[in-house]
Amino acid sequence: MVRRNNSNSEITIQKWIKDGRGAGSGKDYKPWLTVRDVSSEGRSHRIFGHKTQRTHHLLSDLELAVFLLLEWHPETEDIREQFPLRLEDTQALAMDAIISHPAYQGVTQIMTSDFLVTTGNHQQPKFALQAKYSESLQDTRTIEKLELERRYWHQKSIPWFLFAKRRAKLSRVLGKRALKSFHPRLFNVRFFAGESWSVTNGRYCRNQTASSSRERDYQFTGYRL
Repeated sequence: MVRRNNSNSEITIQKWIKDGRGAGSGKDYKPWLTVRDVSSEGRSHRIFGHKTQRTHHLLSDLELAVFLLLEWHPETEDIREQFPLRLEDTQALAMDAIISHPAYQGVTQIMTSDFLVTTGNHQQPKFALQAKYSESLQDTRTIEKLELERRYWHQKSIPWFLFAKRRAKLSRVLGKRALKSFHPRLFNVRFFAGESWSVTNGRYCRNQTASSSRERDYQFTGYRL
């Protein structure tokens, strides 16, 4: 997702496309955004991935926590962070949903998903994931951009998940023992698959409808710690 102060000029966008950002897979993948390009939410991280054999760029402690969960899951085969969404598609979806597409000083910005994951599970070989701090979900504009992202992956027939967590120290998110060993059995995570999660004033409500200040309903399927 496009974050505040992450805006880029048309020249920068074209240069990144030419450089192959957002393209490739495995060790050859280049994330659309790197830790040098953006102002992160808290701390940013560069961490080596053993599955991909390359350095991953993670823009918050929460993204790092999610990455570690994905890295240690036995079915994960590839993790592509800061994955760009096709501009023509998000523009069309924004027009259809009557939502303003992210732009800065007249330059349309390319949206991203935090993670596009390839798995060895034949029933769900690929899924996209967005990691957000719960506090940010009180913002109507954030919800609108999440809805564009959700529609994008729905159009591609790829499952999309929202992973939300209250802001906390990484040791609290993962647990001190897990943080030291990075072993998946130590992560206390619950996965709510196929359930509708909605946002009402920044809180998660199962089996309820959420309304933004603009009277739109947005529903998400989510991970929660």
